[in-house]
Amino acid sequence: MLRSFVPVLYLVIVLTSISSGEVSESVQLIIDRAAEVRGEKPIIGLDPDLPPIKCGTPAMMALFELQRQGIPLPASALQVRADNLPFTYGGSHFLIHYDTSGDSACFEPDIDVNPADGHPDYINDLLDIFEYVWEYEVEFLNYVGPLTDNGRGGDDRLDVYLVNLGSGVFGFTIPDPDSFNQYQMPGYIEIDNDFAGTHYGGSLETVLQAARVTAAHEFFHTVQYAYDETEFDFIDVNIPATYKPWWLEASSTWMEDIVFDDVNDYLFYLPFFLPFPHMSLGTFSYVWGTVESYHPYGACVWPIYLSEKYGVDIIRRIWEGCATVQGYNLLNVTDSLMRFRSSSLEKAFLEFAVWNIKVGEYADPDSSYDEGESFPFPDTSVGIGTLPSIPLEFGGVGPQPEHLGVNYVVINTGYNEGGIGIDFDGEDLTGAGWHVAAAGHRQNYSPWQDLDVDPLSGSGLGEWRDWNLYWDVTLVITVAGLTPFYDSYNYNGTVWFDSSLRGEGAPPGFKLISAFPSPFVINDPLDEVTIRYSLDLRYDRGDIYIWVFDLSGNRVRKIEDVRTDFGAQNGAAWDGKNDNDEYVASGIYILLLEGAGKSSSMKIAVVKNIN
Repeated sequence: MLRSFVPVLYLVIVLTSISSGEVSESVQLIIDRAAEVRGEKPIIGLDPDLPPIKCGTPAMMALFELQRQGIPLPASALQVRADNLPFTYGGSHFLIHYDTSGDSACFEPDIDVNPADGHPDYINDLLDIFEYVWEYEVEFLNYVGPLTDNGRGGDDRLDVYLVNLGSGVFGFTIPDPDSFNQYQMPGYIEIDNDFAGTHYGGSLETVLQAARVTAAHEFFHTVQYAYDETEFDFIDVNIPATYKPWWLEASSTWMEDIVFDDVNDYLFYLPFFLPFPHMSLGTFSYVWGTVESYHPYGACVWPIYLSEKYGVDIIRRIWEGCATVQGYNLLNVTDSLMRFRSSSLEKAFLEFAVWNIKVGEYADPDSSYDEGESFPFPDTSVGIGTLPSIPLEFGGVGPQPEHLGVNYVVINTGYNEGGIGIDFDGEDLTGAGWHVAAAGHRQNYSPWQDLDVDPLSGSGLGEWRDWNLYWDVTLVITVAGLTPFYDSYNYNGTVWFDSSLRGEGAPPGFKLISAFPSPFVINDPLDEVTIRYSLDLRYDRGDIYIWVFDLSGNRVRKIEDVRTDFGAQNGAAWDGKNDNDEYVASGIYILLLEGAGKSSSMKIAVVKNIN
């Protein structure tokens, strides 16, 4: 699919008709990036205060695509395995290639005491890390394993080469060069020999921290290649310098935090994502040191949202869907999976945008990210002071949202009882839709509601009641759809104070709203179902319970750890066990929200695949 718009920040010249000079320029860009990743060419002009480059895989994949297309390249640009490394050390699934002297000497090459087996202790530790990563990602999370390389590098085990890479590059994973005619293919990994050019260089423990996140990240790239190496967007399919493998990087960074939750390396990259909400989720650049080049790693919050909302298996199911078609079908697959869960890509992206303002001092782990307190707060497009009695216009200020981008309009609340009226008007869209929400903020509580806006015309009215109960009210404005574009979209609107908007309004009622996932499939001890419900008032702890009954009316479980705030953003979790801490049998169960003489019930299907 040919994209017709290219942001100027990408510094790549793309026209309807590409001249040979322009193609050569784009080819040289990739050749230069690959040489810098491999440490063959210095990285010039990168601010030392910025985070490390992190992963060289996108540049090496683009180089691979140049070779796949048969574009003539200098011999020095061709990627070859570092099979000249003199030593190897292997386990069940990996063969590590390393050196103990020269530029690519491994960390602490002379320490061989625990065990004293003829290999440096660091190499022993590194192999243990990689084997653990395989066990976690393949055997525990049930991803497919990497495809075999048919003996390249010595045998069928996955090859990991320790090489002195470019400063700040943790590692890279490249498809096997003999696999040009496939989209599901084997690969191999190169990681930095000692991580000296990263923020982890120094002690053994910090270097091992770098090794952990790098192993989880780069190994997941080999897993991705087994599903679909071509799962990336592009501006022009014939120019690899316009490829945007953001999902490969975002989901690999997500995997780091799943396998090694205590390292939290991804937090270094969130300041290049959350403070730039107008940028598309698929933003990507091969120009080192730009916001766009770090953006894909900060975009890991998208799979973090999906996995915390719908369960960790959702990312594997997305990759399984991507594997059914060669090329970029991520958005369609995600939308299909969301619709199976009574949502859609557009609705999920709106909630994701709401979660992204439940961070920092507004963090609420019960209804948003588990680690949201450590996240930076997004940039707000417009800040509106306390509203006067006359309508106040907003829009057209600051960067407008791109596809899969967000704008936030923050309204300071007043002490007068009442609420806010909202009139929104976005430009007409084709292939995408407008969605607008309003979210209130106060400590540990941030309810929100979707406003009634027509997705295509962008027109709609909404309201927020009892604004005086909140620190501020934020309008969350998104553009989302199944066709990726990278231009921006315009809107305008009006807000006003209305003293009549008091008392109960949306979100309404005392009722159960949803239980996700449904059916609730119990595969491992981490699985749980998230139960969402609304309350008509704020209740005290202990006044509200959620019960689980079987169809015969027998009580199975009493869930006591429930939120009791007014609104529709309350949540509780059930791990599939009864009051005796035993997993329930497969079947249909009834959830009952009860308290203060009120009740609401719904059914949920449970499939037990665990003892």
